[in-house]
Amino acid sequence: MKRTWMALALGTIAVMAVPASAQTQRAVTGSNAATLNRILGGEGRPGDSATTASGISYRVLPNGTVEMRNPRYGTVKYSNPIPAWQRNLKNTGSGRN
Repeated sequence: MKRTWMALALGTIAVMAVPASAQTQRAVTGSNAATLNRILGGEGRPGDSATTASGISYRVLPNGTVEMRNPRYGTVKYSNPIPAWQRNLKNTGSGRN
Protein backbone atom coordinates (compact mmCIF):
# COMPACT_ATOMS: atom_id res chain seq x y z
CA MET A 1 0.00 0.00 0.00
CA LYS A 2 2.80 2.43 0.90
CA ARG A 3 4.68 1.79 -2.33
CA THR A 4 1.60 2.37 -4.50
CA TRP A 5 0.83 5.66 -2.78
CA MET A 6 4.46 6.75 -3.02
CA ALA A 7 4.69 5.89 -6.73
CA LEU A 8 1.48 7.78 -7.44
CA ALA A 9 2.70 10.84 -5.53
CA LEU A 10 6.09 10.85 -7.27
CA GLY A 11 4.44 10.37 -10.68
CA THR A 12 2.13 13.31 -10.05
CA ILE A 13 5.02 15.53 -8.97
CA ALA A 14 7.03 14.54 -12.05
CA VAL A 15 4.15 15.42 -14.38
CA MET A 16 3.63 18.77 -12.66
CA ALA A 17 7.34 19.57 -12.91
CA VAL A 18 7.38 19.43 -16.73
CA PRO A 19 6.89 22.97 -18.01
CA ALA A 20 3.85 22.76 -20.26
CA SER A 21 4.35 26.27 -21.60
CA ALA A 22 7.73 25.37 -23.10
CA GLN A 23 6.14 22.53 -25.03
CA THR A 24 3.04 24.39 -26.18
CA GLN A 25 4.93 27.49 -27.28
CA ARG A 26 6.37 25.61 -30.23
CA ALA A 27 3.24 23.58 -31.04
CA VAL A 28 2.79 25.11 -34.48
CA THR A 29 1.69 23.57 -37.74
CA GLY A 30 2.12 24.49 -41.39
CA SER A 31 3.97 27.56 -42.59
CA ASN A 32 3.88 29.10 -39.10
CA ALA A 33 6.39 26.49 -37.92
CA ALA A 34 9.11 27.65 -40.31
CA THR A 35 8.42 31.29 -39.51
CA LEU A 36 8.49 30.67 -35.76
CA ASN A 37 11.75 28.74 -36.01
CA ARG A 38 13.28 31.61 -37.98
CA ILE A 39 12.04 34.16 -35.43
CA LEU A 40 13.27 32.23 -32.39
CA GLY A 41 16.56 31.45 -34.10
CA GLY A 42 17.31 35.14 -34.62
CA GLU A 43 16.78 35.01 -38.39
CA GLY A 44 13.40 36.78 -38.50
CA ARG A 45 12.87 39.97 -40.46
CA PRO A 46 10.94 43.00 -39.15
CA GLY A 47 7.24 42.35 -39.57
CA ASP A 48 7.47 38.54 -39.39
CA SER A 49 4.91 37.03 -37.04
CA ALA A 50 3.72 33.58 -36.00
CA THR A 51 1.09 32.27 -33.58
CA THR A 52 1.21 28.96 -31.73
CA ALA A 53 -1.71 26.60 -31.21
CA SER A 54 -2.04 27.87 -27.64
CA GLY A 55 -2.46 31.47 -28.83
CA ILE A 56 1.02 32.79 -28.03
CA SER A 57 2.10 35.19 -30.75
CA TYR A 58 5.62 36.18 -31.76
CA ARG A 59 6.44 39.28 -33.80
CA VAL A 60 9.72 40.82 -34.96
CA LEU A 61 9.77 44.55 -34.29
CA PRO A 62 11.50 47.07 -36.61
CA ASN A 63 14.61 47.16 -34.39
CA GLY A 64 14.99 43.33 -34.52
CA THR A 65 13.61 42.67 -31.04
CA VAL A 66 11.17 39.76 -30.76
CA GLU A 67 7.90 40.43 -28.94
CA MET A 68 6.08 37.46 -27.39
CA ARG A 69 2.46 38.03 -26.34
CA ASN A 70 0.55 35.56 -24.21
CA PRO A 71 -3.10 36.65 -24.16
CA ARG A 72 -4.05 33.94 -21.66
CA TYR A 73 -2.00 35.60 -18.92
CA GLY A 74 -1.86 39.08 -20.41
CA THR A 75 1.94 39.09 -20.53
CA VAL A 76 4.39 40.53 -23.04
CA LYS A 77 8.08 39.60 -23.20
CA TYR A 78 10.83 41.03 -25.35
CA SER A 79 14.00 39.24 -26.38
CA ASN A 80 16.88 39.84 -28.73
CA PRO A 81 17.86 36.47 -30.20
CA ILE A 82 21.28 36.09 -31.76
CA PRO A 83 21.50 34.36 -35.16
CA ALA A 84 23.31 31.02 -35.19
CA TRP A 85 26.23 32.32 -37.23
CA GLN A 86 26.90 35.03 -34.64
CA ARG A 87 26.56 32.56 -31.74
CA ASN A 88 29.15 30.34 -33.41
CA LEU A 89 31.57 33.24 -33.81
CA LYS A 90 31.23 34.09 -30.12
CA ASN A 91 31.82 30.47 -29.08
CA THR A 92 34.94 29.96 -31.19
CA GLY A 93 36.63 33.14 -30.08
CA SER A 94 36.82 34.64 -33.55
CA GLY A 95 34.90 37.69 -34.65
CA ARG A 96 33.53 40.37 -32.38
CA ASN A 97 32.40 39.51 -28.85
